[in-house]
Amino acid sequence: MTDKPKLLFVNDEPQKFHDNWYGFSLLPQMDIELYLALPADAVDSSIVDRERTLGTDPFNANRLTQDVGIFQASRGITFDGCGTVIEELVPSVADLAAALGLPGLDPGAARRTSVDKLLMRQAVAAAGIDQPRFEIISELTEASLSAAVEHVGTPCVVKPLGGFLSFGVRKLERPEDVQDTVAEVTRSWTADVNPDLENTAGAWLLEEYVSGQMLSCEGLVQDSEIHWAPAVVEQHLGPEPHFVEEGFSIPGDFTPEQVAEIRERAGAIVHALGLDNCAFHCEMRYTDRGPLLVEIAGREPGTAVAFLGAYGVSFVQAQVDLWLGRPASLEPTQDQALAARLLYPERSGTLRRFDGIEQAQAVPGMWGFIQTTQVGQQASTYPDPPSPIAYFGAIAPTKAEAERILAEAEAQLTIKID
Repeated sequence: MTDKPKLLFVNDEPQKFHDNWYGFSLLPQMDIELYLALPADAVDSSIVDRERTLGTDPFNANRLTQDVGIFQASRGITFDGCGTVIEELVPSVADLAAALGLPGLDPGAARRTSVDKLLMRQAVAAAGIDQPRFEIISELTEASLSAAVEHVGTPCVVKPLGGFLSFGVRKLERPEDVQDTVAEVTRSWTADVNPDLENTAGAWLLEEYVSGQMLSCEGLVQDSEIHWAPAVVEQHLGPEPHFVEEGFSIPGDFTPEQVAEIRERAGAIVHALGLDNCAFHCEMRYTDRGPLLVEIAGREPGTAVAFLGAYGVSFVQAQVDLWLGRPASLEPTQDQALAARLLYPERSGTLRRFDGIEQAQAVPGMWGFIQTTQVGQQASTYPDPPSPIAYFGAIAPTKAEAERILAEAEAQLTIKID
């Protein structure tokens, strides 16, 4: 027991703590007394002592709150803060913070995010903010999708009400694509792909497709004041009709006027949804109607550690401060550009060879290389649920130089899939 503030971090699996790409590994190094809540069957004492690890069901708000209360009482401790960066856990941790009287996101607002895209769209519409047209589909069939397509028009995009990583998301170019679309998205959106499917309603949204550069605008909100990340991220997607993020660049190719417009729109969305005392990750397309919302999550961006590399900004530290009720900041301490690549296989199969990793890592300017699929394991891409083989990034004074370094590093790699 120490005098340091006691922080409970709620997570869905321990492995992510060992993956520096997400920045979780910084938590045990901070000046806090860290406690960890994990699924009961995934308790891991390699991160913190077993005495500071709680086995629970983090997806069940009632169970999580009860287990945390018992944990505190049995050890004679009181948590000073709690938080998560896992999208699907944002609502249950918001409930926990509210129950414990700790700083955190309002439980209602936590559900008006990408965890419930219908509530998100309805709140944005009620605020009078321009966004793509949408239609709810309670049960996805060829008949129900055809009816929704008549209302929304083509091209359009079908997506699950909840979910992540673009699983089950597909573009329809023509009404004739309905049959193939239903077959494909229902195959990729199953409990085998996402075990947390049981926590969702199983409904779908059909949205107007809007063209334009994909981007993300990040920040955090504390006491209704928005603190912006130093730059807007330019996202690079793979070929349609799917929407797989294959890389990103920081800063993106946006003028100062466009950045101001993007932030103005993102700020209006943040306030319309009631997001406060949380980080946010707002994905948009920059269209001929201006920046339009794709979705927004009440958590740090997946690019959080990239902001640390490029700008010296620690989203992890800022969120810890926010969760503990201390002033949070995203002020940069340096100014670099960063480009990153998510390497997907050209086709699904077994990864037989993955050579040249050391040579790629040795390219000057390379920043981070994480292999996520090992030789002998299954590698997949659409129409199967996609899974990257590796993540890697580069830092340089300019975006163009960082992307050149990435291209040189990727040229060192040899991949064979059977």
